[in-house]
Amino acid sequence: NPNPGTEAPKGSTVQITVSTGPEQATVPDVVNEDEDTARQILRDAGFSVIVSRVDTADPSQDGVVVEQDPEGGTETESGSTVRIFVARLSG
Repeated sequence: NPNPGTEAPKGSTVQITVSTGPEQATVPDVVNEDEDTARQILRDAGFSVIVSRVDTADPSQDGVVVEQDPEGGTETESGSTVRIFVARLSG
């Protein structure tokens, strides 16, 4: 303040604002959650979600998040995208 390009008297006070960067948020840990629950948790926390499928031979993992990127607990830019890897029974 004043706005860029505005003339100010010599010796007057000029106020500047310095950004500390984008707002950060902690990524929720959704490993071991079912896909729908994981999506909802991440969206509620303000993140976008991309789903990748990975094969599993373990029936108990079918439809469950087995990995995520970035990992839960990581600080990252609010509103960024989290990739979840959801197991699907193969074979």
